[in-house]
Parts: sequence; structure tokens; C-alpha cells
Amino acid sequence: MTDPVAPAGATPAGGASGGTATTTTHTAASVLRLARQGQLRQVGASSFFLSCHQVAEALVPVTIGLTVDRAISTGDGASMLRWLAVLLGLFVALTCAMRWGFRANLRAVQGAGHDLRMLVAGRVLDPRGGAEADQLPGQLVALATGDTLKVGMLNYALAMAVSGVAGVGVAVVSLARFSLPLTGLVVAGTVLLMVITHLLGRPLERRSGTERATMAAATGMAADLIAGLRVLQGFGGERAAVGRYRAASRRALGATLRAAAVESMVRALAVVLAGGLLAAVTLVAGRLAADGSISIGALITALGLAQFLIDPLNRITSFGAQRAQAVASAGRIATVLNAPWAVDGPEHATPDGHGHGHGKSHGHGESEGHGKSEGHGESDGAGDQQGRPRPAKGAGSPDGPGRSEARLRLAGITVGSVRELDLEVRAGEFLGLVAADPGEAAAVLSVLARDTDPVAGSVLLDGTPVTGLHPDASRRSVVVAPHDAVLFDGTVLDNIRSAAPAADLDPVVTAAGVDDLREALADGLQTRLRSGGASLSGGQRQRVALARALATAAPVLVLHEPTTAVDSLTERRIAGGLRDLRTGLSTVCVTASPAVLASCDRVVLLDGGAITAEGTHEELVRSDGRYRELVLA
Repeated sequence: MTDPVAPAGATPAGGASGGTATTTTHTAASVLRLARQGQLRQVGASSFFLSCHQVAEALVPVTIGLTVDRAISTGDGASMLRWLAVLLGLFVALTCAMRWGFRANLRAVQGAGHDLRMLVAGRVLDPRGGAEADQLPGQLVALATGDTLKVGMLNYALAMAVSGVAGVGVAVVSLARFSLPLTGLVVAGTVLLMVITHLLGRPLERRSGTERATMAAATGMAADLIAGLRVLQGFGGERAAVGRYRAASRRALGATLRAAAVESMVRALAVVLAGGLLAAVTLVAGRLAADGSISIGALITALGLAQFLIDPLNRITSFGAQRAQAVASAGRIATVLNAPWAVDGPEHATPDGHGHGHGKSHGHGESEGHGKSEGHGESDGAGDQQGRPRPAKGAGSPDGPGRSEARLRLAGITVGSVRELDLEVRAGEFLGLVAADPGEAAAVLSVLARDTDPVAGSVLLDGTPVTGLHPDASRRSVVVAPHDAVLFDGTVLDNIRSAAPAADLDPVVTAAGVDDLREALADGLQTRLRSGGASLSGGQRQRVALARALATAAPVLVLHEPTTAVDSLTERRIAGGLRDLRTGLSTVCVTASPAVLASCDRVVLLDGGAITAEGTHEELVRSDGRYRELVLA
């Protein structure tokens, strides 16, 4: 199986400790090569047609000079018509070549940008994670849009530079027919221009890197500010947040202005040098004509070529500035592609948790290849006799073999402030977990969700370490429903059905208390939600998210504070519904809700990074003061 990160066969970078995946280290240079390699045909076509345009344009003053010497000065009318026809042909050729060249150039730029966006998106969305570390969502968006386009623009600059070299080459050859001093002057001036602009590109590259980084930081902060606006308004934090964004925006503006100043200096100096070269060519050609060394037609040709050289020289010198900006953006892209994996995963594992096999799939968790194997976490979309959505066949499934094997164990895991935690969730058990420190709860949940791997110890699913499974496979078998689950655009029913498209949803709708929304909302469960479910109250959003998690019918379901936004009566009803619906399936509820904990088969107390108490809710209320403080206070 190919690596899930890399589109078009590219292998992403990374390297979690202990990981077995083959990795490739990306650099700014390798990213630039990727942008070119995927668009070689378009870059080649663009370079060819734009070079044809430059050649035809360079031949225009040559043709005019020949017309003067061979037709006008001799009064030959027939020759005049022939040379005018040649001029007409040149204008037609240069017009068509320019149009075709820029069309191919645009495709090369956009194609390279698209390929890099797909590569970045593939790395960010890879199940093994890690690319989002130390990166705000807005920063990743800025990188996947602005930086990829900057790199893609190097294809434009490359084709333009190639055509510029072709134009200068034709001009030099044409001038060599009339005067070697003119030819030497043009060659020396062109080389000098290229060297100067290359040297000046170094500080521009540094300034461009700083500009892109500060711009991405400001964009990321703005995106987070908008996403959390309602929360900020709740405690009056808008002013402080706006102040932070204003400071970040000013830093971005300052970096942009400094980069623009350097770029303007490079471009202005290039124009001045090109203008100086034009003046020098004009002066030398004029003296040669005055001395009678060259004809009037040759003088016209020299002056026309000197004027023409401004454009190809600008194309050549602009390449340095464009490359400097592209290198800076490519370096930022390489940083994301090189981000180490957050979790390990076998190189050749398929998302159903097995090695890649050959043959056909039966659709019930079995694959036919080098033998028959049963997977975890695949659903056939049917419901059981009680109308509950049928979980994946395999471990933990009422329908599949090994239902009693659906057990989860944390074997001596160390993560965050949690040290050597041993905890087993027995098959079919409804376990409550009370954490004295929210950070400890978050650390345990991140390990169960495969957002990170523990520093030490292992998580065992049916006795098998989850690091031996593809992350998608373990996440289907152990579904973690976060407290701040986000709803997407669509109807209430669409949000719930996304977890089980073909299942009977009535049982989960009832268990999660969503059935009340049939009357509370104008269109019931068909009510269309605004972005993130903003049109619902907090309790309504929480119940819809809970119903969506229950619809997965996962062998192991982990819930984080699923009832904090509902009233006590609804909370008790949901607690009973959870227990009934999840009968025979393993459930972990990280919560401090007495109503939910009272419905659990067993409750454990996590305090100071270790399990300090264990029993039923009633037993712990009677015997453990710390538990009473956390749950009943």
C-alpha cells in the first residue's frame, strides 16, 4: 500500500520515535524540484513559445534595418513589399507565441500550486498526525495557499528567464553581424546584471522568509479569533484578543514593508543597470555610424535591439528576486512536510488494521487474499434485532465472533503528568473515569484517540498494541468523542447519520436525548444548522454530538463530559439511555457527573497521575473524601 500522506506517489517526511514508516527529508530545494517536475511539460511549452516570442520581437528591428538598407535606400518597391510581408509574419508569430506561452505558463503555475497544496494537505490530514504541532489552523491555510503559490510562481519566472536568454542571444548574434564591440558590450553588461541581481537576492530571500512567517502567524491568529468569538464575548475578552491581533498584524506589516523595500531596491537597480546598458549601446552605435563603420540600417537595428533588450534583461534579472521568495516559501512548506509523526503506524498496514492483501473484499470485515482475516471497525451498515446500529464485526461486536474480546487496557502508560498508569476496561463494561486534573484527563484521551503515543507503556486493544495497527483502524475500534465536538453544515439528522449512513438512528436519537429536538426545532431533525451548529444551544449541540458518537456503535466508545450543558433531568435520562444502548459494548465516560457515574459498572479516580480509588459510585461516595470533593462539591 502506498503511504497515505503522499499524493502522486510522493513520500512525505516525518519520523516518530520507533516508527517503521519510510520517510523522506524535504528541503527547500527538493520542494522547488517537486514544483518543477510535476509541470515539466507545461514549463517546457511555455519556455518554447515565450522564447519564440522573444526571437520574433528581436528580429523586428533587424528586419527594419534590412528594409532600410535593401529597399528604402535603393528605391526597390518589390523588395519593400517582401520585407513588409516578413514584418507582418513576425508580428503574427510573436502575437500567437505570446498567447500560447502565457497560457502554458499559467497552467504550470497553477498546476504546481495545486500539487503542493495536495502534498501539504495530505501531510496535515495523515492519520499519524504531527503536522499541526506548533501551527495554528490559519497558519496552515496561509501556507497551503500563499506559500504554494509563491513556489508555483517560480515556474513562471523560469520560463520568462529562459525566453529572456533566448532574446538576448538573438540580439547578440544580430549585433555581431555589424560590430564586435557592440556585441562585447551587450554580453558583458548582461553578465554583470545577472551577477548583481543574484547577490542582491540573498537578503531578499531572508526578508521574504520572515514576511511569510509573520503573515502566517497573523492569519492564524485572525482565524482563531473568529472561531472563538462567542467564547471571547462570553467573558469580555474581545479587547485583549483584538490587541494581540493588532500587534501581530503590525509585525506582519513591518515585515512585508521591509521585504517590499528590498524587492523594490533589487528591481529598481536592475532597471537602472538595464537603462545604463541601453545608453551605452546607443552611444557606441551612434559613434560607429558617424565614423561610417556601420550603415544607417545597422544603426537603426542597433538602436532597436538596445531598446528591445530592456524586456529580456528584466526577465532575466527578475528571476533572482522571484527565486528568493520561492525558496523562502519552499522552506516553510518543507518544515511542515518534515514534521515528525505524532503516532506510530506500520508502513504497509491498511486502514482496516491488516497488511495489504490481494483479492476481493466481502464487505463484512473479512478479506480474501493470502488467507481470511477479520478486521476491527468496519460496519456492514445493518442494525441488530433491537434496532441499534450494528457495530463492526470482529472484537466487541454482538454479531461477530469474539464479542467477549472487546477489551481495552492501558499498560503502564506515561504521558504528560500521568505516570505508569495501569487501567483495564473489561469487555462490555461501562466505566466511569474521574480526573482530579483536567490536564491528566486530556493526556489520557489524547492517547486513546491516537493523537499521540505514550512516552512509555502501551495501549492494548484485545491484547494487541495499537501501535501495530493503522491509526484509522484503531480509531474506528476505539472512538473518542471529545467534549468540544464540532458540528458541520447540514441538517441535525445529517450530522448524526454521518457516523452510520445505513443504520436505524431512532435508538441513538432517543438515548442521546435528541428526540426532544423534533418539537423544539422548526423543522425537527431536518433543521439545517449554521456553521459549527451555532444555531443550536450548547445543550442541543452536545446532544447531537453524543448521538453521532453513539451511532458509530464502536466496540469501545470513550466519552468526555457528554452532559455538562444539559439540565439534571435530561442528564439522568441520557445516563440511562447510554447504559441501555451500550449493553455488551465497552464504554468509558470521563466525567464528574454524579448521574452518569451512578449508571457506571465501575468508577476509577485518577489523581496525581495514578489511580487512587476504584469501586461503584455509591461505594466511593461513602468511602473516599477526595472523590466526594470532586464529584459532589
